[in-house]
Parts: sequence; C-alpha cells; structure tokens
Amino acid sequence: MGSGTTSQRARLLVLGILLIASAHAVAQAGQLDPDFGQGGIVTTDFGILPNGTASAAAVTIQPDGKIIVFGGVTSSSGTSVAAVRYNTNGSLDTGFGTAGVATVAGLTFPSALALQPDGKIVGVAFNIGGYGGAFGINIVRFSSTGVLDPAFGTGGVVGTGIFSAQVPSGVVIQPNGNILIAEGELLRLLPDGQFDTSFGTGGQAHVLGGD
Repeated sequence: MGSGTTSQRARLLVLGILLIASAHAVAQAGQLDPDFGQGGIVTTDFGILPNGTASAAAVTIQPDGKIIVFGGVTSSSGTSVAAVRYNTNGSLDTGFGTAGVATVAGLTFPSALALQPDGKIVGVAFNIGGYGGAFGINIVRFSSTGVLDPAFGTGGVVGTGIFSAQVPSGVVIQPNGNILIAEGELLRLLPDGQFDTSFGTGGQAHVLGGD
C-alpha cells in the first residue's frame, strides 16, 4: 500500500508541475517581448520637425522573420509614404532602402501592403496630392532591397487616376503575379503595373454595395 501511495503522490506532483507550467505559459502570452527593441517596443525617428507626424498603416512578416511596416510621414517639406524594414530583434535593417527606410515623396494615406514571393514589396496609397499628376489610388513597388522597381509602372509607381470615397482596404498578390486591390471595387494589375483588361471592365470589377 505504501508503494501505491508513493506512486499516487508522484503522479499528483507531476500533474501539479504541469499545471503550474501551463499557467505560467498562459501568463506570458501577449506580454511584450524583452528581446525585441527596448522592452518589446521599437520607436523609429524619421527626423521630421515637431509639427510633422508619422503613422503606420500595414505590416507584414517576411519568411526570414524580418518585419516590413508601411506608413506615412508628413513634415514641412510635404508628404511621403515609407516602407521600413526591421530585423527580427527590432533593429533597422540597414541593407534596405536608406538605413532601413524607403520613401516615395508626394503620396498620402498609405493603407495596404503585400509581399511578393520574389521579395518585392507592394504598397497601396490613397492619394489626394496628385503624385505625377495622378489623383486617387496609387501603387508602389519596391525591390527586396528597398529601391523603387523600374519595371513597375513609371519608375516603380502606378497612378490609376481612380478616385473613390473609400480608402483601399487590401492588396493581394496572385500566384501568376497579378496584383488585386480592394477599395469598394476590385482592381487588377498585371505584374508590370498595367491594368489587366481581361478582368471585369478594363481591369475593374464593381463590388455590390461599393461606391
């Protein structure tokens, strides 16, 4: 009987340890990661004046764990959209753009981001500033090193000229490389940035209920 009691106590001890470990794991979930940035927080200084602002609109994680954030910067010199890439520990990836930051001046209201299988980065902005004379939805594509892709649109930027009351809500890269954008209606671009005229009407498909 003594052996049975010892065995039962051992099982209870093991069960108790498992419950404590499980409770500890749950307690850690959702807490800031001390190995990322400063106590789990990264702050990036864009060098803008006190009256300027910076905001993040979208984020994606590369297969290698690096983090890309797409956002906007406003300052006394105007507006820009920016793609910023961080290493897994939160430090800026200095091999991307200029010291980790790639910007396009003249664009406003970044809203969506997608990563192509080849590492290129596609960002969508709702532009009211008329970049290159084109208002409305603008799409930018950066190379994996943070340089505007000259094979896409004009110098890496596509100005659709489509002006909607809705900010683009998402962008998806299809397996064939076509780019699908949602903003009250669907737009589809070919890999080089031209409208896919085989899709909808001239590359646009109206969504029921959209403006």
